[in-house]
Amino acid sequence: MARNAGQPAFSLFEITPVGLVIASVGSVWLYFVGARQLGRSAQREEQEAKAPPILLGEARNQPDGSGDSSLGPVNLYSAADRTFTLRPALLSLFVFVAVITAAALGWAPIAAAAFAGAVALILLGVITPDDAYAGLRPEILLLIAGMVVIGTAMEITGLAAAAAAR
Repeated sequence: MARNAGQPAFSLFEITPVGLVIASVGSVWLYFVGARQLGRSAQREEQEAKAPPILLGEARNQPDGSGDSSLGPVNLYSAADRTFTLRPALLSLFVFVAVITAAALGWAPIAAAAFAGAVALILLGVITPDDAYAGLRPEILLLIAGMVVIGTAMEITGLAAAAAAR
């Protein structure tokens, strides 16, 4: 969009220092402050681990009178139960690096490189087509599509150029 508006385009290498600073500060924050913000302690986690699991469909009364309207800590994600396997992890890492490299060196637009990477993961057997489809969240796709439409409208009406001139 910047190039279409006559602005100089920037590459991945120009934004990387900002991303590294944000990642570093965020990592330090999570390490030192994050645990306290979450209010979790090792003793509390151990108590939760020792508690019997709550099964779906099991009747449970809540102190606030909500009855079964609260699911509570039900583990709905089977991904946590999967063991680590080296081959898919390395293939995923390789595809990720290839996508970033292709986009950073200007060999392909980021959207095309990311789509090709997703297809490569399916063809290599790292994920199934069902897994790939399940990862698509409609609200995010609509958000992206809406932002593209808004950006195009701002560009056509001249609002983007006026905002850039300020």
